[in-house]
Amino acid sequence: MFIHPFYDLARTFVHTVDTNVHPLHLYVFNYTGPYTYASVFSGNMSNLDYGVVHSDELMYLFRMPAIFPDFSKNSTDAKLSQTLVRHFVNFAANRNSSPDPICHRKNFPLDSMDSICDYVSFQNGPSNSFVVEIDNKFDVSRMRLWDDVLQD
Repeated sequence: MFIHPFYDLARTFVHTVDTNVHPLHLYVFNYTGPYTYASVFSGNMSNLDYGVVHSDELMYLFRMPAIFPDFSKNSTDAKLSQTLVRHFVNFAANRNSSPDPICHRKNFPLDSMDSICDYVSFQNGPSNSFVVEIDNKFDVSRMRLWDDVLQD
């Protein structure tokens, strides 16, 4: 429901729009913290591990004390929140952030089975930390399966 349309939109955009004039900036939020919208979406069935779900980054962008407890001041989650907010504010103010890869036709590999163009990835790091890095990993083989299914 999310991955195929995301991939298809990015692929279509970079092959139909001049990305030098209208650049495409992508990010993936794949950080697993102590709280998740999965508990809200699943009716608090916390015995299941849903991983990172749609909208989980929102609690790091906007405090939501009515739904989730606030993060401890010096916690990894508070630091991630500061980094994510800075990323979005820089993008809104300057149309770029750091890191700031741009998805172009030339770096969107249509013949690769495991990559997409470069994007910013927010994810868990070692020893209760987080990392922000540029990545391009993407399971394109799953996209081709859905292309076939949706064409039928």
